[in-house]
Amino acid sequence: MLCSGMVIAAGPPQRVVSVNLCSDQLLLMLADPQQVASVSFLSRDPDSSFVAEKAKAYPINHARAEEIIRLNPDLILITPHD
Repeated sequence: MLCSGMVIAAGPPQRVVSVNLCSDQLLLMLADPQQVASVSFLSRDPDSSFVAEKAKAYPINHARAEEIIRLNPDLILITPHD
């Protein structure tokens, strides 16, 4: 089932979680540091991520629903997988 509609945020997100490398890199480049609640474990891999050093400052996740829910995010960033 597809749903659509407009969502209006009350303000900027305060707790952002990213669950894959692409969105990790965007989050760490664009967000204020205090907005970042967690990035994926891949973000710390210097062979894959150009923000690996910066990512060490944040908790990591493995994109599991249980760990994401515990982080209480108000925004979750994810990109589609092929």
